[in-house]
Amino acid sequence: FFEFPVGKGSQISFSEQLQILKLYQHSDDFQSTCQKWELMKNEIQNSLLNEFLTETGQYEIDFRPPYYIAKEISLSDLNYEIKEDILCVDGDYDLKIKFHGEVPENLKEEPHVKDRVLSGSFGIKIDPNKVITIPHLNIIQIEDGVVYAGTLKPLARLIPAFRIN
Repeated sequence: FFEFPVGKGSQISFSEQLQILKLYQHSDDFQSTCQKWELMKNEIQNSLLNEFLTETGQYEIDFRPPYYIAKEISLSDLNYEIKEDILCVDGDYDLKIKFHGEVPENLKEEPHVKDRVLSGSFGIKIDPNKVITIPHLNIIQIEDGVVYAGTLKPLARLIPAFRIN
């Protein structure tokens, strides 16, 4: 396992972190190191959540259970790879959605207004300047044994990333 100050709390720029990681990208410890330091995980979560708050993202949510909005997102099974000077991250997500609007007290326990979870997979590319593109974003809902699936992306769009230096 290589010890180097990358990821959360690092004092070096993301561009420098990428250059260091490139040296180790073929080592057995590359994946576990990126996962241990949660490399760009917060930025990826924020970008994906913001994508579901766009008009297209909201349309995809409304297509499943209408009148719900994105609340929070969690990531799993992250797979890191460096292609040239681009960090590529694939993984799965769970998107918690909540009913949009006021719910009368007597209806709060009804199943059609409770928080729900949608799942899916994604592919993210992050350049040395921390500009994030999302070339792949799928959404899945399983209800009563039926799978409803959709694709928000193959349309790559630039999404501003948060800078943490």
